Amino acid sequence: MFSPGTFFSLASFAYGDLFDGVEHVWEVLSLLEAYLIAHTPRENSIRGMVHPGACLMGQHILIEEDAVVEPGACIQGPCIIGRGCLVRHGAYVRPATLAGAGSLIGHATETKNAVLLPESKAAHFAYVGDSILGARVNLGAGTKLANWRFDGGVITVKAGGQRYSTGRTKLGAIIGDDGQLGCNAVCSPGTFLEPRCTVYSSVVVYGYHPTETVLKAHAS
Repeated sequence: MFSPGTFFSLASFAYGDLFDGVEHVWEVLSLLEAYLIAHTPRENSIRGMVHPGACLMGQHILIEEDAVVEPGACIQGPCIIGRGCLVRHGAYVRPATLAGAGSLIGHATETKNAVLLPESKAAHFAYVGDSILGARVNLGAGTKLANWRFDGGVITVKAGGQRYSTGRTKLGAIIGDDGQLGCNAVCSPGTFLEPRCTVYSSVVVYGYHPTETVLKAHAS
């Protein structure tokens, strides 16, 4: 139920080996920082376009070919910005972000300890912390993936009539391939969406939801 293959097709992901041997998908988040350090040069490697006025902080930052980092963006290592990615003005890319090919981190979007699979988009005013976005996921403007319980407790999730502990005190959302979240949607800590789920605008989501679930505030 919680295997990476339940949520993602990794065949087109250049860094799919990050998920090798992982039983529960959230375990990737504990492996991510070490993986990025191992797969990037200590001295930053800029193969794409980083415009004047962008800020690169720290070491182990890889900006791949055809990627664009606009003025005013801030990127902290370790980090990989994949081939053809766009990091827009005002984006805040915190340590341990892995952005797959063609993904988008937009204006006033913040990422931290997060994986964006190819062609995923967090285009406007989003927060993506301790989370994984599947291929072609789209987060509408203002989407927030909350990653911390008010009481600081370990995050659990109920699925299949059982409650499972993730062992993590910080866990945002695991969003499967082709998920669509409307503007100002909020995922509570430990939200799991299988592929092709749809979340309407301004809906607060929690728990585990199977493939092609549609979540909205009121019946139409």
